[in-house]
Amino acid sequence: MKANIIAVITLFASALLSATPTAGDTRLGGSEHLRTYKGTAISLDSSKLTHWVFMDLWASYEGGGDEQLIAQLPEQFNRQIRRVWVQPELNVTAAQLQDFQQAYPTVKPLVLDHGYRLMREHKVWQSPYHILTDNGVEVFRGTGQALSRYVHKRLGKKHRKPLGGDKAPDFVSTSLSGETIALPQLLHSKPLNLVFIDALCPMPHFPHCEAQIEQLNKQVARDKDNHWLAVINSYYVDEPLTRDFVARFALKLPVIFDRDNSISKAYGVFASPYQVAINRDGTITSRGDLDY
Repeated sequence: MKANIIAVITLFASALLSATPTAGDTRLGGSEHLRTYKGTAISLDSSKLTHWVFMDLWASYEGGGDEQLIAQLPEQFNRQIRRVWVQPELNVTAAQLQDFQQAYPTVKPLVLDHGYRLMREHKVWQSPYHILTDNGVEVFRGTGQALSRYVHKRLGKKHRKPLGGDKAPDFVSTSLSGETIALPQLLHSKPLNLVFIDALCPMPHFPHCEAQIEQLNKQVARDKDNHWLAVINSYYVDEPLTRDFVARFALKLPVIFDRDNSISKAYGVFASPYQVAINRDGTITSRGDLDY
């Protein structure tokens, strides 16, 4: 797989370098007759920024995409932008794009960049890469990490995830079985092991997840001294897919489907599987990857 990706990158670079654009001003187009790979017209909102995400689905399958990083961007920023995902037309078919969107349903609208028109127009030579435009005028370009810094500086907001010794963020939610779950009530009787799981398992970027979940079930079954609770984020899946996942792996602990990802964001967790241990007094005693 890695050899295939290297070959794709080599072809990709050669194709772009052979079609270097002429220098121009900072006003960018790309919105005329913009359509998804299925042919659906895409309209851009002049009252919002356009967030162009230049991606490579093969890198995303290997865990090298920016889907997780984008999922962490503040909702306040997401309300200010219209996001368009761009996949170069290189070693990819419409059927493969459709399969990719089934695995990553939040990646939409998705454009297949025929002849690298958008990449040449925006002078993009790598992926993943991000550009923000305001009515065609570029206001930002850079990597995912640079985008994250730009967004938080723009919003004047810094997020600090709670660490060991910090107070655990409170939450009240409903489990998939319909039970109301409140953190204070759980801690009244026992400490809690809060486990964050991604329902995209098995996937190449979550290696060994099946074995880890099997070990988790065994640990839950033999541990009578702690409560166990799973939180499944909604970045790439909906509730029906989450229920299928829970049934397929026969999870032995209560499961919350984090519909708005508020719990994941409050705890600053974007890895899978990941465990946060909380004492009865509400203090986080440890946090880290679940590695049995």
